[in-house]
Amino acid sequence: MLTDFHKPSLFHHAIVRMRHADRFTESDVNWKPKKRDAEGWTFSNEANASDERFLVHGEVYSKLVGGAAKIRYGYNDPENQRLRAIFGDNTFSDVVGKRRDLALFREKLIKRFDAEWLTLGKKPRWSKEKFEAKLRAWRREIIAEMLGLDDEDADVRADAMVEVKTFPTPSVKTFRRDYKRYHACGGEVLGIVHRHHGPGLHLRKVDADSTAFAHKQALNYMTDRKPTMAKVYRDYLAALEKVNAERATPLLKVTRHKFETMISKFDEFDKWDGRHGRASALKRFGMSKRGGIPALFVGERMRSTSGTSIS
Repeated sequence: MLTDFHKPSLFHHAIVRMRHADRFTESDVNWKPKKRDAEGWTFSNEANASDERFLVHGEVYSKLVGGAAKIRYGYNDPENQRLRAIFGDNTFSDVVGKRRDLALFREKLIKRFDAEWLTLGKKPRWSKEKFEAKLRAWRREIIAEMLGLDDEDADVRADAMVEVKTFPTPSVKTFRRDYKRYHACGGEVLGIVHRHHGPGLHLRKVDADSTAFAHKQALNYMTDRKPTMAKVYRDYLAALEKVNAERATPLLKVTRHKFETMISKFDEFDKWDGRHGRASALKRFGMSKRGGIPALFVGERMRSTSGTSIS
């Protein structure tokens, strides 16, 4: 029996692979890969999830090759969202000076710990003293590598000066903090870059939309259910998680301290009015129908004690 021979297919374009967490940008419009079939890709607009478009595989490939479009792989992964919450759209290439050198030096220590973990086959369980000794030993090894002292074949003149940028051995606590942040950001060195002169990392200010949403939720404190601040904050977190599930760009979380500060700045009369009623508020704040100005609404027409109408 003769074997059936199939005519080979001609190569026209490569099928571009993408994930839902990637970002496809064309003409300053950001698209999220939604699904792929044999013909092409379906994208949804990050700014408007109901706005969808379809591109055949050949068109996707041509736009990327021609420079009309680009892909940022993993842009919407949780670890990358964490980095943007800290650094905005800056990348590690935007970091210069001491902060850059320190992050690269600390990353070398982290990689040595990971190598030790791989060799042991389990996470190292060292005492504080042994851990400190390990960090000091790794620091000496790193400096030796940077100086080229362990490279016998290095073509360097004997009278040439070698300059390296090194830093003191971090404490075990500092190393563990950096290690956690490094891997929480998907092994990106940007995750351990310092942004200020004090210890640790500070988040950038919460954007206006996130603050406005938190403020709206904080108003629930002024209801006759008389919820505690803690209860209102828990309800805010639940509402935030729900709304972020439907948003292309998630809102940032406001800390409990800032949330309660919002509530504390609400007008005291309004807070008591909302929680205990108008009559109780008038009594508590000394507002009587006999004295003062009996106005309850902005712009209300009032009558003075002499009988003259004022507004």
